[in-house]
Amino acid sequence: MLTAAFDAGGDENTPFLTVAGFVSSVGDWEEFSALWRERLKKEGIEYSRAVEAAHFRKQFQPWHDKPDRERWRQELLADLMDLVKAHAYRKFGCSIINKRFQSIGDDLRKHYRLRAYSLAGRTCEKQVRDWASAERIKTPIEFVFESGDEGHNELQVRLAADSGNVPVFRPKKDTVLANGHVQRGFVPFQAADWLAYELNALAKFAEENKNLTMADLRWPIQEFNRILGEPGIYTEEDTDRLEHMLRLSGKIDDWAKGFGA
Repeated sequence: MLTAAFDAGGDENTPFLTVAGFVSSVGDWEEFSALWRERLKKEGIEYSRAVEAAHFRKQFQPWHDKPDRERWRQELLADLMDLVKAHAYRKFGCSIINKRFQSIGDDLRKHYRLRAYSLAGRTCEKQVRDWASAERIKTPIEFVFESGDEGHNELQVRLAADSGNVPVFRPKKDTVLANGHVQRGFVPFQAADWLAYELNALAKFAEENKNLTMADLRWPIQEFNRILGEPGIYTEEDTDRLEHMLRLSGKIDDWAKGFGA
């Protein structure tokens, strides 16, 4: 079985919201997880979160004031990146321009259970299915999303209605449940979180700098680009078309109801 693991970068209060991740086999994800945990453990870190690594927060805080912190961080990230590139088969991602998306009428968004997160997640799921179809892959694919992101209920409804795929939601890190049991964190989310963080930052940077070249891109994006896959963005025009299609679909539904359909 293949497993596609996705996490979000940004939220509905940031300029962009991105959902991104990778697909790999169950076996390769298990090997990846063991090696990733082992590498972090050497530094006394339980899990990696891109925004914390970028600003030396929480688990990365002890290195904030060390003179060699940049060299230390780069060495750690280089090792983690090598693990991603060695185990992920393909990358996927979708960024949403929040301001334009939120201008879609509330009636449409509520009726179709759409939020920026559910739209981005639904688009990523379709990217995976399109890739599998193009490559004639018949292996079952499990879609796993990091739990806790706002809009996960809407995503679950949309995927079930649109493609019949029921997503699985799991935590990124080990979590103590109400009954005292520990739910093991799904380590591939930590790679997906990193990709989503970088793609979200890239979307904002690209908006401010229209003539980007490869040399302008951050090191992680340049490395992620070595993995096959072309994450996309819902442009203003894409959102215009989406809104038009939703309104047209609503009119068709109203017409059908008028005939008792």
